[in-house]
Amino acid sequence: MRVALSPGMKTLMMTILALSFFNADALAMGKRREKVDGDKYNVYRINKGAHYSKGPKLKLPTYKDSFTFKVVFDDSAKYTTVDPVNQYDVNKLIGFTDCGGMAIHKNSARLGWNWDHGQLHLYAYTYANKVRAFEKIGDIPIGKAFEAGIRISGDHYVFTYNGKETKMARGCSKSGSFKTWSYPYFGGDETAPQETKILVKW
Repeated sequence: MRVALSPGMKTLMMTILALSFFNADALAMGKRREKVDGDKYNVYRINKGAHYSKGPKLKLPTYKDSFTFKVVFDDSAKYTTVDPVNQYDVNKLIGFTDCGGMAIHKNSARLGWNWDHGQLHLYAYTYANKVRAFEKIGDIPIGKAFEAGIRISGDHYVFTYNGKETKMARGCSKSGSFKTWSYPYFGGDETAPQETKILVKW
């Protein structure tokens, strides 16, 4: 007998299956948590030659509209791309799909980062109805924890870092929409030139 599933139930089942699949790498990695100054962080590693990170990816979808992330980079975040032009590409740190969908390149908000001219930079990085936008929001330390936030305000995202707010367009205006998580990713065009380790807590 065939059972008809509601759209919401289908989305939830697809999400659970996807999360289970992606978390398989983390189970094979060994250490998935690390303590820094009393705080426990998820450990994400991007292997040399890879785009996607390995690490804990079983965080359930959410309907929340405000998030604060605590992050630690180490010296592995210093890199040089093969093509100098790609040094300016923005890598993805953490964020979420938005507006009730799961398509990251349709509606989403993420923190981004890159290493350029001897400094680590933090970005607001969004898609609003398939239109991509990004903006530098500050410089970030290596070897020291920092906090950054993303909150939803109507038809805008508000990124917060170091006492500064940056507004970016959003593809819908409703609050409490269904969201799935997006995890660290290297690129841009090129894959990671070396193993990169990122600690994230939220």
